[in-house]
Amino acid sequence: MPSSFSRPDLRLQAPLQGGRKALVRLAAPADAPSIRALYNEVYQGKYPLSIIYDAHETVDSLHKENYSWLVGETDGRLVSSVIFCVDPDVKLAKVFGAVVHPQFRGSGLTQRAIGMGIRHLVEETGQANSVYATARTISAAPQKLLKNLGFKELGVFPNVRKVDNYETHCLSAYFQDGALSRRITPPKLPTALKPFYDIVRKAAGLEDAQWHELALTPPSPYSGGWMEFEHVEAPNFILERWERLKSERKLHMQFFPFHKPNLLLVSRDPPAEIYLHHSRSDHHAVIIGGHEKNPDLTHLLNSIVIFLEERGVRYLELLVDAYHPKVLKQVLDARFLPSAYYPAMRWKRGKGRDYIVFSKSFVVLDFKNISAQGLFREYLDEYFGLWRLLYIDAPQDGAKARCGL
Repeated sequence: MPSSFSRPDLRLQAPLQGGRKALVRLAAPADAPSIRALYNEVYQGKYPLSIIYDAHETVDSLHKENYSWLVGETDGRLVSSVIFCVDPDVKLAKVFGAVVHPQFRGSGLTQRAIGMGIRHLVEETGQANSVYATARTISAAPQKLLKNLGFKELGVFPNVRKVDNYETHCLSAYFQDGALSRRITPPKLPTALKPFYDIVRKAAGLEDAQWHELALTPPSPYSGGWMEFEHVEAPNFILERWERLKSERKLHMQFFPFHKPNLLLVSRDPPAEIYLHHSRSDHHAVIIGGHEKNPDLTHLLNSIVIFLEERGVRYLELLVDAYHPKVLKQVLDARFLPSAYYPAMRWKRGKGRDYIVFSKSFVVLDFKNISAQGLFREYLDEYFGLWRLLYIDAPQDGAKARCGL
């Protein structure tokens, strides 16, 4: 199978100030040292993603069919970079890792590269029905860039990554024309999510959901009786077992795109295997999936949180589809907060399925020094409102606060 970006004409000339030009082109494996040097110079060696700080992973990704780097080059020097990854099986792509040398900021190189990649993946080849990106909030520029390209604002991730300090990122997505009208509708949501979903409706022009009156009943964090886990950190073994169980259809919640498990939690009583991706560099983890025999998802998630927090995880994330309100209630009861709503994220048999990204931050929330624009500010306000509900005003004995009673 040829690379997603194998076309030789996937390149363009970008004008720079002073009459100079830069070539935006597909990177080759030989560019790996120059790419890593660019990120290290801009981030002073603190870039948190392993695709950059792990030299072997950088080279490996430059050979992979579904990963492609678009770099900006002038006078034989790499001055910008952005990474695309695509999963044509579920019609989903992401763009990430955008960096520009300080001397070339404001040149439009990133916007031109992202636009070129989107045109190829979505409009010309149809490999993806949407492309998503997360933007830093230390300035408004990344958010404006994505909006200029037609991305829709889908949510925020407080404290998601740590570079110098914990950073809040925003989620945006670009959709193929007509994709949102081919979704599975309506989503079925607990009423506690209505203010959150109303923001998404404004952002993406969605119809109303089917609402279910389910009271939130978060248990006490001091109740005890948590599940006990052993953990395995053997990436090759974990991935091999994951793929086998997946092929045997023995996994639950087995969808978290572009992540591979490298941490396995195992419980005997009740039996459970939970697969995660853990990034040690920035204390970030995502629950990719697993299987368990305990019907109490809230108890399982609380047990996972306690185990991971004791081992240094500071941010945890999972994806849940938007069609099982009782499952969503259990996730909320475990005090996971909805960070983003992704309509038509996963495609099968010509229909897109909506997903909600839930997150839990284990460090103090601090939004004072971020620059969140437009609807992202509304997402932050709603995130904090739900945080207050679940952590301070948690309903007890049938209280009515936003619980659908």
